[in-house]
Amino acid sequence: MHMMQPVEAPAQTPHNPLDVCDCQDCLDEAYKLEYEEEDNQRKKKGSQFTLKQRYEAGDPTVGLLGEPSGKFDYYVLYGNSKPKPKPSPPPPPKHPPTPPKECFTLTPAPSPQNYHTEFPPLSTFENVQQKARHSWKIENPTTIGANGVQHQVTPAEATLNWQSENAVAQNNALRSIIAKQEDLLKWLTTTQAW
Repeated sequence: MHMMQPVEAPAQTPHNPLDVCDCQDCLDEAYKLEYEEEDNQRKKKGSQFTLKQRYEAGDPTVGLLGEPSGKFDYYVLYGNSKPKPKPSPPPPPKHPPTPPKECFTLTPAPSPQNYHTEFPPLSTFENVQQKARHSWKIENPTTIGANGVQHQVTPAEATLNWQSENAVAQNNALRSIIAKQEDLLKWLTTTQAW
C-alpha cells in the first residue's frame, strides 16, 4: 500500500487533505492533466465542420456540393463571384479579307432521262487538246522489270480501281432503281387515266 501524502494544508481548503479528492473541480483538473496530450494529438475539427456551421448559419458563400443526401454531405466554400472582364475585341486584320474561293459548283440533280448520258463513260477516252488519255480502271502492267518480275499495280492504284468498280456497281443499282420508278410512274399514270 502506498503512502498518501497531504497536498495542501488541511486548514486552507475544505478538501480532502490526501492526493485523492472526489469533488468535481478536482476530477476535471485531473482529467485535463491526464488526457491533455491526447487532446492535443487529436485531429482538429476539419474544415467541413466549420463550413457546415457557416452553411447552417446562412452564409451565402458556403453551399452543398451536389444534392443533399443527409448523411454524407460535402460542403464547399464558394468564392465571391466577381464580374468577368469583358473580352477584348480581336485585333484588326493585317490583310484585307479575301472572298472565299469556290471549290466546285453544285448542279441540279439530273433528270432520270439524262442520267444515263451524264454518268461518266466506262470506255477509254482521249482529250486531244490536252493530249491526255483516260481509262476508268488502271490495268495491270504487262511489262517485266529488270529483275525478271512482272510489275504490279501499286496500292494507291488498287484503291482507285476498287473505288471505280464500286462506282460502277452503284451506277448499275441506281439504273435499276430509276427504271423501276419509271415503270411505276407509267403504271400510275395509266391507272389514273381510267
